[in-house]
Amino acid sequence: RFREDHSQFVILVLLLDGRLQYECEAKRFSLRAGDLLFLPQNSCYTFSNGYSPSYYHKIVLEVKGSHLPMICSALSLSGCHSLHLSNPGLLEEKFRRIRQWLSEPSPMSVAPLLGLTMEILVEVSLRIREKHSESFLLYQVQAYLENNQESGLSIQQLAKKMGVSSATLNRMFRQNLQTSPAQFRI
Repeated sequence: RFREDHSQFVILVLLLDGRLQYECEAKRFSLRAGDLLFLPQNSCYTFSNGYSPSYYHKIVLEVKGSHLPMICSALSLSGCHSLHLSNPGLLEEKFRRIRQWLSEPSPMSVAPLLGLTMEILVEVSLRIREKHSESFLLYQVQAYLENNQESGLSIQQLAKKMGVSSATLNRMFRQNLQTSPAQFRI
C-alpha cells in the first residue's frame, strides 16, 4: 500500500497489466489493464494491489511546472478521473517517448517534450469531457424512456431524436446498464 499527501505533480497512471485499487478524494478506482487514471496536482491518494495474482505493470507520467495549474484549469482538468482506453498502446508509446527524451536530455528535445506533454493533457481532457457528456446523454435517454412509455417511438427514432446512432445508444446501455434500450423500456 502506498500513500501520497498533496502530490506536487499531475499524475497519469496507465495500467498495462494486472489490477490496482486507487483511492483519491474519497473515490475508489478499480483499475484494470487499459485504464488511465488522472490525479490532479496537490491530490492525496493511495494505491494498493489487493488482488490475486499480485502482479501489475503500470507506466506513470508525472508532470510539474509553474504554468501547470493554469493549463489544467484551461483544460478543465480537476479532480480524479479514470478512463478505459480502447487502444492504450498509443498512450504508452507517448509515455515511453517522453521517458527517452528525459533520459537523454538535449536542447533539441525540449520543444517536442513540451508539445507531447501538452498533447497528452489535451487528449485526457477531451476524453473526460466525452465520458461526462455520454453519461448525461444516457441519463436523458433513461428519463425519456421512463417518462414517455406510451410515445411509440422506436429505438432508432429515439436515437435520432437524441442526436446519436442506434448503435451508440445500444453500446451505451450495454456498457453501463447491461441491457438494451428496448429491454430497459420494457
